[in-house]
Amino acid sequence: MAGTASLEVSLQRIGDIMQKGQSLRAHADVSSAPSKPAFTVEFVSGHSYRLRNVGDVLATGVTLNLPEFPAGLTRALPDDAKLPSLASTGLFIIQGTWGTPTPGDVTVECDQLAEPVRVPLPPRG
Repeated sequence: MAGTASLEVSLQRIGDIMQKGQSLRAHADVSSAPSKPAFTVEFVSGHSYRLRNVGDVLATGVTLNLPEFPAGLTRALPDDAKLPSLASTGLFIIQGTWGTPTPGDVTVECDQLAEPVRVPLPPRG
């Protein structure tokens, strides 16, 4: 009887170890997924913003687009910029008007992303 109980405990421990190993392997697969850039827009002051790479890899060819916003109401939008992880662009301006309010987001492209991403513009102030 005592030997059977000991065997059951041992088998349970082996099962627990195997389950933990599967969980660790799954985590390792997720962790080894290729890194990519991620972006956020920061409000600076007035109508000034900056784009920051909050991802963990260098982003190249970074371009910020406002396809449906008048170009005359923007200045110095990032175009073909190079942004290391946690770095930001210089200031750029997006100035809304009564007839053309500031958009809610911008489109960002870079060489490392297959598709452009939409990044929300933070509220002013």
